[in-house]
Amino acid sequence: MGSEERQELEAKIDELEDRVDESEKMQKDVYLSLCQRFISLLGDHLARCDQQGSDYESPWFQSTLDNFRQLLIKNYTQLGQYTTLLESLAFTPNVDYRVLEIFQQFQAVL
Repeated sequence: MGSEERQELEAKIDELEDRVDESEKMQKDVYLSLCQRFISLLGDHLARCDQQGSDYESPWFQSTLDNFRQLLIKNYTQLGQYTTLLESLAFTPNVDYRVLEIFQQFQAVL
């Protein structure tokens, strides 16, 4: 293999590594965004129900909670890499404890 061919291969490898890095960053951002959206939806519902004095255990709440749980469990391999990030940016202490329970269950699976 000549010097020129080696340089071409190294350039291709560098390009592929950059693509992998960018894909991993995008994946992390998507997971973080999804978690934040679920937390926001569930938290808003809980706050509204608490304020109105109504029961929060609606079919919508249970379905949304189940979907969130399913997202975490089905993607535990990928999400496990971001546990610290999720804990610091999404599952913060100001999140309703009923939503935090989902994250704690997820952490127990890891």
